[in-house]
Amino acid sequence: MKKALLLLLLGGLLALVWYSTHASLDPALLRQAKKEYGAQQAKLANTRFITIIDFRKSICQKRLFVYDVKSQSVVLSTRVAHAFRSGLLYPTKFSNEEGSELSCYGTFLTDKVPYTGRFGRALRVDGITAGVNTNARSRAIVFHADPGFYNFSLACFMTSKAVNERLIAMIKGRSLVVVYK
Repeated sequence: MKKALLLLLLGGLLALVWYSTHASLDPALLRQAKKEYGAQQAKLANTRFITIIDFRKSICQKRLFVYDVKSQSVVLSTRVAHAFRSGLLYPTKFSNEEGSELSCYGTFLTDKVPYTGRFGRALRVDGITAGVNTNARSRAIVFHADPGFYNFSLACFMTSKAVNERLIAMIKGRSLVVVYK
């Protein structure tokens, strides 16, 4: 009985590890993001990359994807935080209001240059979806590294320290970020 229970727990653990590391970009979201890219291209200085965040995926999964328009492939996929107040495994509550500490979705443009903030290297974003995320800058929603309480943020796009530098180097300079809920 103990062996069967141990095997069941081990199998569940292996399934969870596989589930959290084998997420892929939904082709339908990629098509939508490419349409948005075409619509926003005049506003972009960095036309090489599209960042797609799929908040329909669990916080345990890779749900941030950087798509290279030139090579037509995903060049980075990683986990990304959402706001704790938005939900536990999946964000279900979103806001554009200052002080809400809720995640937001829609289309964003990254800032031209990164800066060094409270959590190290960071990159501001501007929300450009009317009524949905236009307060992103005033809410201080940025890409930044995890300061040690990984998984949840106060609405920022927080990734591991190992990924943050590479991510910011790719997407800085007015590139497109599309967040789906």
